[in-house]
Amino acid sequence: MGAQTLEPPANRLRIEPAPPGIRYAEWLPLYDLKAAASEFGPSVSADCLGWVAAPTGFRGDERHFVAQIFGRSMEPRIPDGSHCLFRLGVAGTRTGRLLLVQHSAISDPETGGSYTLKEYRSLKVEAPDSLDDSSWNHTAIQLVPCNKTFQSIWIAPDRVDELRVIAEFVRVLAAG
Repeated sequence: MGAQTLEPPANRLRIEPAPPGIRYAEWLPLYDLKAAASEFGPSVSADCLGWVAAPTGFRGDERHFVAQIFGRSMEPRIPDGSHCLFRLGVAGTRTGRLLLVQHSAISDPETGGSYTLKEYRSLKVEAPDSLDDSSWNHTAIQLVPCNKTFQSIWIAPDRVDELRVIAEFVRVLAAG
């Protein structure tokens, strides 16, 4: 994706039940993931709440959507309650990227949910039976918060296959 000049985040989003313009180019779907930026948020199916205007100068497509993020673990970069733009179809290395992930085996004790937004770090070792450089085994996945008062979430090697990468964080659209 090329460099785009986008306006700074707004404080509130106008939500329309149907897009009054071109879907994905001018209007993006707002999903109710109840994503948590602390531990994993409520485990619910994504429901479309409506459509919000795409940022000026943004060239979106069907891979883009908006969701609200709850919690303080990604502050100051992503304030609690912010509406954020995401892109589905994360390709290439995930390490160092801010990703919306789901893991059903790990849950927030308060909400019992399974979504979170964190910086993704993969700890790998070369597979012992590998004859080339293409085979690696995960030793663990670390999901790292921006706010240093929160702890990382560790996904053990035997649970890595249960981690589902939903989308990559693009930017904050409306601060919480």
